[in-house]
Amino acid sequence: MKGFKSEADLKRYIVSKVGQAFREEFWQVARYAGYVHSALDEQEAVEDLLDFIRKQAEIHKKASTRKQTKGSRVETREIPPDHRLVVLSEIIAAEAARLPEVLNFREKVLGGNLLPLDKVPSWIEKQKGKATVYVKVPLPHKPEDLRDWFISLATIPEEERPVWPVEYQTETLAYPVPGDNWVHRVPIDKDSPLGHLKQVVTKLTTRYPWWQEAQAVAFVLTGAVPLLPKARVTTSYYSHMPPRITLELDPRLSSQEVAEIYVKARNEVFRGRDKLMTEKHLTLAVFLAENATGETWTELMAKWNHARPEWEYTDYRWFCRDARAAFKRVTGRDWTPPAKPE
Repeated sequence: MKGFKSEADLKRYIVSKVGQAFREEFWQVARYAGYVHSALDEQEAVEDLLDFIRKQAEIHKKASTRKQTKGSRVETREIPPDHRLVVLSEIIAAEAARLPEVLNFREKVLGGNLLPLDKVPSWIEKQKGKATVYVKVPLPHKPEDLRDWFISLATIPEEERPVWPVEYQTETLAYPVPGDNWVHRVPIDKDSPLGHLKQVVTKLTTRYPWWQEAQAVAFVLTGAVPLLPKARVTTSYYSHMPPRITLELDPRLSSQEVAEIYVKARNEVFRGRDKLMTEKHLTLAVFLAENATGETWTELMAKWNHARPEWEYTDYRWFCRDARAAFKRVTGRDWTPPAKPE
């Protein structure tokens, strides 16, 4: 394999090896991470660049991330930026690189030298120390009780102190791992280099709300540019209500493009046309929710007939069928009969 005369020649070679044109943002990130520069200087580094581009393509093929919490799930999918948004992202990154806190961290902690993107995980591991744990203790509701609260906390022996409801929270930092579609988190010491990095990253994500913490970490450590997507689609799933779709959109998107993005997201959670529900069935859904008492369907039907004689039922099986169907159509979940109270 011969050396490459220009970046364009190198890019054409990588495209031929990947087998298809890849997204421009992959190349931009590879450039800022140092892979392109190294490949132009050393033939041995070309394989590293090729491997990096392939891994990026594999990550984005899945095109979604998931966050799981108790009783809910959140899925996020991004629409890649066009060339204008890539350039805008570079301009924002150039401005961010001149911020005093970024310059100070890179000079004092990194010695003025940025890291290659694939070295971030090992660098993070080397900086790990004892994690900082914050303890949240609720203050008294009445200001006049505050003095006694501090006295009891400071002077009364630990075994005699009142039991205070406390919450423990470990300080963590998110960071990317090349080739891994999941964001990794590490507990940090607030007084360590990772604690310093957390402070810088928090300021960046406050200044640029579309930057995620792991992206900001990669930017500070490697110079990798967080890209501003055309759109970000977030679908939130709940155990107690139907899913919700949130769209963050570039204002240059046409109404047709926005409609296509929404239709694709909607089809993932709900297919077909939503039919109108009659007043009777809407009322049935509310009735079922308000009468979760553990009564039998016969008893519930009698109560319904007394309250709504205009929609009277004569067979509890029909009543059960209609009530269950109405509840599911409104809430998106099956009706679960509560246990009858003792």
